[in-house]
Amino acid sequence: MNEIDGVGADLRSEEDFLKDLHRALKAHRQWMANQQYKINFPQLDSELEVGFESVRLFRSYLKAEYEPSVHQSTFFRKTLTQQAHLAQLAVQCREQAERGELKPADFAHLLRMDLRFDELVDQLRAEVTSAMLDLDELTGLYNRNAMERDLDEEMAMAHRGVAPFCLAMLDLDRFKQVNDQYGHPVGDEVLQQLAEFLQQRLRPYDRVYRYGGEEFLVLLPETSADRAFKVLDRVRCQLERVALQTEAGDLTVTFSAGLCGYFKGARLTDLIEKADQALYHAKSQGRNQVHLASSQA
Repeated sequence: MNEIDGVGADLRSEEDFLKDLHRALKAHRQWMANQQYKINFPQLDSELEVGFESVRLFRSYLKAEYEPSVHQSTFFRKTLTQQAHLAQLAVQCREQAERGELKPADFAHLLRMDLRFDELVDQLRAEVTSAMLDLDELTGLYNRNAMERDLDEEMAMAHRGVAPFCLAMLDLDRFKQVNDQYGHPVGDEVLQQLAEFLQQRLRPYDRVYRYGGEEFLVLLPETSADRAFKVLDRVRCQLERVALQTEAGDLTVTFSAGLCGYFKGARLTDLIEKADQALYHAKSQGRNQVHLASSQA
């Protein structure tokens, strides 16, 4: 029996990132204050505070592996680049001031770049904070707020004939027994590891949302119903062969899923209802299976 590859990887959360960013910015600001002090008073040997190597140590505060919502952020990459550029400009201005060669235009450019850096940091904070509001606290999956927004976009594209899609309602089999036998903390571990498993084993462009309790919704964009069935059934077969590592020991779990493809004239509530009915059928037929909704109209 195989363990889930990579489950339990040490990824730091968005909240951890914001704390790390605060520390990095505090150190950066101390260093920048020193640079501007030396630029304005190059004849003095003293500093406001003990400085540090700005670029290297700023990045060292942010060297952890964060959740995708952070390390895939364009603002995150731009912030690192802008900070390095800002540090280089500050050193150049300080050296020019020490030689008596600093021009007002160069110092003004440094100040503008400093303001631009602050703007990028604010945009980064806003983006990460917004992502946190869209995430389920326990599993790290997108929550129903994000799900409804994404599904509305998929429906709009499908109505215009841009691309079909499928959605599936997925439910852990006999999850109540896990909670009753091992306790809710172990049940939470199972949900967390299942969430990671689904994200790893589904296709990169598929999206998983926590619908509620032990129930998840899977969105499969630009996918026919037959293809979606094969994808989900492959993942189902993989799950029943792995061991989830919990405080209670290794546990094996399975899921049932109900699948529905988009059909012309459908409303979002129609698709979710049909997928839910298909899930009920999968449960009633013995669980640990994927059932495709038979009627599209």
